[in-house]
Amino acid sequence: MTFEPDVSSERQTFQHPLLACVNRVKQIDNLISITDNMSVNFTEARRYEISYMPWFKGNTLFDLSDSIEIPKRPFDIPLLIRIQVIIVIIGIETVLDGRLNIVTFIQGLLTKVTQTVITTECKFVKLHPGALTQTVPGDNVRLSMKSISVKDINRRFVYEDSKQDPPQEAETFQAQVIMKQLPENNQNGFAPVFDFRLSHIACKIRQNISKIDRRTNMELELNLKYIKTGDRAIALIFPTKLIVIMKFKKPHHELFSYWISSYQSYS
Repeated sequence: MTFEPDVSSERQTFQHPLLACVNRVKQIDNLISITDNMSVNFTEARRYEISYMPWFKGNTLFDLSDSIEIPKRPFDIPLLIRIQVIIVIIGIETVLDGRLNIVTFIQGLLTKVTQTVITTECKFVKLHPGALTQTVPGDNVRLSMKSISVKDINRRFVYEDSKQDPPQEAETFQAQVIMKQLPENNQNGFAPVFDFRLSHIACKIRQNISKIDRRTNMELELNLKYIKTGDRAIALIFPTKLIVIMKFKKPHHELFSYWISSYQSYS
C-alpha cells in the first residue's frame, strides 16, 4: 500500500480525518505498523529488528495519552441526551440508554422526550456498575422512566429537561455546507442523507442562499442555482422527518455538526 492512493477521496485515510474535522476533533494520535508490508509479511524477525530504536526521540503512546488536552465540559447548555438504546422490562419500567452530552443530570428531574408529547419523571440514573444521584457531561447513562411505552419513542429521539429551554423539532433550518466531493453539480431540490448523531434522515436542499469565501467568510454570490465540489455555502434545508437540531454555538461546536452522504460521503 502506498500513500498516494490511500489518501484519495474514496479511501479511509481521507474519510476518517474528515469525519474528525466535522466533529471538531483537534487532536489525533497515529500509530503506524510496517509489519504488514508485503516485503515483511508479518515475520517475527522484523518484530525484533524494530524492538530497539536508540535513534527515536519522540513520545511513546503512553506519553501521548498524558499530553491530550482535556476538552471543556459543557455545563452551560440545557440538558440533552440522544437516545441510543431502549430497553423494556415488562410490567415494570422502560429504560433509556444514551450519552449525556451536556449539563449535570439529577435523579428525579421532570423530563420530556422530544418528537413526542411525553413528559415524565426520571426514577433513577445508572452508570455502570451502579446507581447514581447525578452524572456529568460525557457519561453514558441509563435512565429508568415510568409510564412510557416503547411504541411511543425511537432511538433517534432526544431526551431533555422540560423546564430549561429544551431543543425543538425543526421543520426547516439554515446550515453552512461545505461540499467535499460530488458526482455532479448540486441543484436545488437535491436530497442527500444527513447524519445527526443517531438520526439518519434524508433532507432536501431547497435553496442555496449564498456562496461564501472559505478564507474570509465574505459572501461571493447570492441565490445560487447549484453548488459544486469545493464550494462553501449557506443553504435552506427541509428534513423529510421531524428532527431535533440546535443552533451552532461556541465553544461546543461538536454538538451542532452533522455529516451528509448519498452513495458516497461528501460533506
